[in-house]
Amino acid sequence: MPDKYIAQGDFTFSSGVKAAETLLAKPQPPTAIFAANDEMAAGYKAPDDESIVGFDNFHIAETVWLQLTTVNTPTFEVGKLAATILLGSPDELEEVAVSAPSLVIRASSAPLN
Repeated sequence: MPDKYIAQGDFTFSSGVKAAETLLAKPQPPTAIFAANDEMAAGYKAPDDESIVGFDNFHIAETVWLQLTTVNTPTFEVGKLAATILLGSPDELEEVAVSAPSLVIRASSAPLN
């Protein structure tokens, strides 16, 4: 992906709006945007021409006006693994399972044409 299609944000709603506006103002705007988290993705109302995908599957992904397609991450499991690594013994590491991230498809993304 060319760098011209990367817009920096600070993981906030307002920075998501600003980043989307920057990308969509390009002469050849993208047809899809992947945001670093759901809050940034929720900052932009995706019209019919673009898809928006967030990351985290936090509560905001289901509560915004257009429910977000997002990558569900096993946040609790990752936190438990981190705590076990910091505080536990090596034997306990085998007991902590972390599932792979998964895509949760909702209304903010369109099928590929």
